[in-house]
Amino acid sequence: MPLLNKSRDPRRDDAVQIFKYQPIPEDELDNSDILSMAAIGLGLAGLLLKNQWMSWGAFAICVAALCNYSVSSAANGPPTSMISFAVMGLVGTYQGKLARGEIGVPTAMHSVDL
Repeated sequence: MPLLNKSRDPRRDDAVQIFKYQPIPEDELDNSDILSMAAIGLGLAGLLLKNQWMSWGAFAICVAALCNYSVSSAANGPPTSMISFAVMGLVGTYQGKLARGEIGVPTAMHSVDL
């Protein structure tokens, strides 16, 4: 096993650059991308795990992201993907419960005679 020489060491002290933090102006911050990614992630998790709380959370975040949506912030694609994952999560969650009979479906309205 060869020994490492100081001359073969690729790290150089003169090439070190100091990191300088530059804050981002508040007008450039956009939360709709974060909200849309959270809605997609929670909707997918709710769909795969059949968790109703994740699905309702995805739907609520989806509504919040649509309220903050701007056309210039469409980095994650159109908002239809966010909406579809939130709705599919809700449908997938309650479809299994409906098939097992855990949720009752009203068949007809009962009339009340006075």
